[in-house]
Amino acid sequence: MGPEGPPVSSLDRVALEMTSMLELDALLASVTRGLVDDFGVALARIWLVQPGDATMQLCASSGLSTRLDGTYARVPIGARKIGLIAERREGMWTNDVAHDDRIADHAWALDNGLVAFAGWPLTFRGSLEGVLATFCRRPLTDAERPRMALFAHQAAIAIKNARLFAEVRALEERLQAENAYLRREVAGEDEDGVVRAIGAVVQGDDLLAGETRDGGGRAGFGVIVFDEGAGVEEIIRHQRRSRMTVSESGSPLILIGSSSGSSKSALVSGS
Repeated sequence: MGPEGPPVSSLDRVALEMTSMLELDALLASVTRGLVDDFGVALARIWLVQPGDATMQLCASSGLSTRLDGTYARVPIGARKIGLIAERREGMWTNDVAHDDRIADHAWALDNGLVAFAGWPLTFRGSLEGVLATFCRRPLTDAERPRMALFAHQAAIAIKNARLFAEVRALEERLQAENAYLRREVAGEDEDGVVRAIGAVVQGDDLLAGETRDGGGRAGFGVIVFDEGAGVEEIIRHQRRSRMTVSESGSPLILIGSSSGSSKSALVSGS
């Protein structure tokens, strides 16, 4: 490695590898490991923002430490240098870690021969995904800073894609499980046993549920009678055509199997 740092191609290799991954944990490990092995940093770490949490979680670490626990395992947004990067959404760097007040442990930096620190927010379309931070045993050059900023932007896109992929996969697995459950519940039932054949109760946040009330003002149930060969997707489509809306009182939607070969919906009173 020359005085100007590693060639551009080394960072490109890391970027190419990470953009080909959809598993979040593998992606994060690829980024930090690649920065250490190919780009020559001494320590690379990634903290991610979790939904509804003002504290970031350390999710990947390579180089001097691979631990994900300890003092820096969770960093509040706005606290320390990592939290400030997240709060301000601006990069931070120094080529004098031994004396920079933003570095918390100067003795640790000196013991490990560290010279430079650089950190970047990981943002996607204005949304904060996390923070990428590195320590180096050589000064960062002016040419490397914009290259690393671009790399952080690419990493944020890859992380967002991996998170979305995980959400879609979880939804697919949930739909498959629900479909299998409904098929088991309606197997062997007939339309004459409607009340007896109630196969599942799905709360209003899962499907758009209807509501009715009997003469005593008691909340009722939205009911869909569906063919036993129907899947969850067909039930949802039929329910939407019935123009049912989510019940503010949380009344459930009852799904009932039918062998009549057709689907229909009804509203019945609850007790």
